[in-house]
This record gives sequence, structure tokens and C-alpha cells, in this order.
Amino acid sequence: MTEEKLAIETLAALGCKDVTTNRQKNNGTTMFELPTGDTVAEFKSGYIRKYLMSTNPVSNHKYHTCYQLNPVYKTVFKTITHGGRMFETNRNNRMLIWNRAERLKRLVLYTIKQINKSNAWWWKRLSANINCISANIIHNYTNYKINLNDNNWRKND
Repeated sequence: MTEEKLAIETLAALGCKDVTTNRQKNNGTTMFELPTGDTVAEFKSGYIRKYLMSTNPVSNHKYHTCYQLNPVYKTVFKTITHGGRMFETNRNNRMLIWNRAERLKRLVLYTIKQINKSNAWWWKRLSANINCISANIIHNYTNYKINLNDNNWRKND
């Protein structure tokens, strides 16, 4: 089994759906919808992106925005103005990943990270609810005591 097939099967096992259109497939793009609701894509050009659906609050128009998931490296950018002054700034560049198997591996790792983040939120909320419920149970049971003679529960006064 090739690394690409293994990565695609891993994404499917994690609950990702392949939502690639025919046009995207012809262009060398593969798009997946994650179980968290996010959409990610890998491109033949070497980019990996996360897509979000946003809504313009004024016109109520929906549009896509995207974030690049490629690794970042810093470079120095030098410019010379018309006056002859030189400016030097730092900027972020994206590292292109030319190997498709490597892009898919990065998507698998990103998917695992996103699933763990969403599960952590869910578990944190669940544990907060469990703590609240157990505190209520303890509070309610400490207000009652058992009368051993008649086996009835009686509220403490």
C-alpha cells in the first residue's frame, strides 16, 4: 500500500469525507470535510489550506475565507525607495510541500489535532457538568439521614 492510499484511508477512518469536485480533481486538488465541520484542501501547487464559510454582516452574503496550514519560515525583505533609502523588514514565507504523500500526512496530523481539540472542549464541559451533578448529589444526601429503626429517609432539621 502506498503512503498516499494509507493517508487517505487514515483520514477516512478519522471520519473525514472526500468532498472533491471533478474540476478540483482534474486540477490536482483534494478536499476533505473534517468531523469537526472544517474543510481542508491540499493542492498540487504545494499548499495546504483550511476553508471557512463567513457571512458579511451588512449584505448577508456568504463567502469563503482560507488559512494556509503550510510551515512558515522567516526571510528578510529589502527595498530601496526612490530617495535611495534602504528598508529592511522581516516577513513570513510558506514552505511548499511538493510531495502529495507528505501533504496528506500533514492533513492527517492536523485532523488528529483538531479532533483532539474538539474532544478536549467536550470532555472539559462534560467533566464540569459531572462535577456540578456530583456536588448536587453530595449536597442532597448530606441533608438526609437514615433512621435505622424504621428504614426511612428523613430530612435533617
